[in-house]
Amino acid sequence: MVYFNFSVLAILTVASIILVTVAILLLIGWELNILESVVVTLSIGLSVDFTLHYGIMYTLAIDTDREKCVTYSLSSVGSPVSMAALTTAIAGVCLLPSRVLAYIQIGMFLCILMAISWIFSTIFFQALLATLGPEHKKTFQLPPKVQDFVDKYLSLGQAQVNNQKQAYTLSESVLSQVSNSSISFKMAESPMKSTNGTLFTTTQPKE
Repeated sequence: MVYFNFSVLAILTVASIILVTVAILLLIGWELNILESVVVTLSIGLSVDFTLHYGIMYTLAIDTDREKCVTYSLSSVGSPVSMAALTTAIAGVCLLPSRVLAYIQIGMFLCILMAISWIFSTIFFQALLATLGPEHKKTFQLPPKVQDFVDKYLSLGQAQVNNQKQAYTLSESVLSQVSNSSISFKMAESPMKSTNGTLFTTTQPKE
């Protein structure tokens, strides 16, 4: 059965997002100036996020069946990705009423890029994974040195937690002694005058 590596499908999806976004910007009359060049450069970084999230959850799925892995990916990060696209698009909409041309162009760019990126990552990329995605996935493992460092760090953190628990926890013997002992105090009141002339009383234990 033919299948492609996850990286190849992700690169194809990101390249499609960039090409479609640039094509739409050219159709609405954009010309390649300094601002447009910077915006096109930013599209590379902004278009890869959604595809990357879906791809990582696809590789972390326990099942080897493609459709089940796609379902797991969509159910895990579908809502966060959609909310991220929506909030970023709303930020672009807020720039559209501006009178500065640069702000208007950035707002249009954000709206178009978020829409295209969400459509391609949620529909096109998932279709590629369901059709040509890898089935025999390897379990993700950290390098040995990194894994040893992580294990050592976690063990030190657990030891500190245990020490704090022992420091702030009373033993059962101490609790039983405190509960069984009866301490009686006979309090004597002695009036004292404060700086503003009012009287208040203090209690002192009588030995």
